[in-house]
Amino acid sequence: MGGTFGLSACLAREGDRTDTPTEGVDFPSGPSDLSTLPRRQHAWNDYLIHDGHGNTILPRHQLVLFLDYTGSIPPTDDERARVEEAFRGIEAAFQRGTGGRRDALFNGGLLFTVGYTPTYFDRFDESLPTSVGLDTPESVVDELSEEPSIADDHDAVVVLNSDYASVTLTAEEALFGTLDTVDGVEVTSSLGGVFERDARRAAFVGRGHPARELEHDEIPDSAPLSMGFKSGFADNQPSEDKVTIDEGVFAGGTTQMVSLLELGLDEWYDMGSDERVSQMFGPGLDVDEVGSTGEQLADESGITEETVDRLRADADERGRVGHSQKLAAARDEDFDALILRRSEGNVPAEFGPALSFTSLQRSIEDFVTTREAMNAPELDDEVEDDRHGIRGFVETRHRATALVPPRGLRSLPTPRGRE
Repeated sequence: MGGTFGLSACLAREGDRTDTPTEGVDFPSGPSDLSTLPRRQHAWNDYLIHDGHGNTILPRHQLVLFLDYTGSIPPTDDERARVEEAFRGIEAAFQRGTGGRRDALFNGGLLFTVGYTPTYFDRFDESLPTSVGLDTPESVVDELSEEPSIADDHDAVVVLNSDYASVTLTAEEALFGTLDTVDGVEVTSSLGGVFERDARRAAFVGRGHPARELEHDEIPDSAPLSMGFKSGFADNQPSEDKVTIDEGVFAGGTTQMVSLLELGLDEWYDMGSDERVSQMFGPGLDVDEVGSTGEQLADESGITEETVDRLRADADERGRVGHSQKLAAARDEDFDALILRRSEGNVPAEFGPALSFTSLQRSIEDFVTTREAMNAPELDDEVEDDRHGIRGFVETRHRATALVPPRGLRSLPTPRGRE
């Protein structure tokens, strides 16, 4: 739920919960000097919780706001100042994630990014520089042979993350001027008059949340995601440097893919546990090695270059291939993944359980390369769709692409940075 009513209901519900306690929790404010914050909007790793194996743990609550731009072209200095003051307001109100504490158990702060879509940049006479690989969602769905209707045409995307849904909802209300203060910090500006909210998508992730929040009895009680397994191992996540634009006026930024994926959980859980392990990871793994939710893999996904080399043989001999096994075929020369998973969460959508999937990559083409590896049509003759990793259990419902500029350009950039 959104709005102040939704925020009040959320605060009451959090007060009744024990897995994310609010009693005694301090929601510390951001730094007095905001210039100390990272230049990159997407520099999150130092502000996320890390488990005992070094894996980063995504915040439990995600809120994606899709915005339409109603301001001037080119933006005026006043419009740009108002937008920047609104973003600086929530940075001052909430610390950045964990505040950089490596011993943090809960992420009581806020992590967020602001991205601008091809639709926004199309308003300008000039084009984005070639150093920015921002393909349109229309071109992405065409390359992937998906339905044209799933391409979104919003102007901007704001992604808000915290372990506390009340934090993301409070930040949303502050951005749109319905609150006077946030945790003692005065709200002095809003996005109103420059942006309008067109759509919003709330999602959740974390041990036990899917089983509790989604209407599906087969989801394991301890699973962090609805398909049963943890995600984002240290060995299948690239560094933030790898996904950062490294030249041109938008150096220090990145590109963002925001997708909503429908999940066929009934068919997925019709398979046995070892079959699900094989298709999520690879045919060479089973539950004894992986654990019921992937917990025994520590910081390694169990996928190696040899696993990828067996892809064709597994298809021929076993008639089954793994999702992670296929994705690893798209890694770079250092065997690093091309996309950085950020803010993936479960959504109880109107059509059933879904996954809100947000990734960062240096160019959108890196995402396309990775998704093509997941589809792996060259294996279709040997592998039936329901044994083809998770491909047969996922249907894309929405796709949006965006440029996430460095913080200094996050407020109404032009295709050349600033006028």
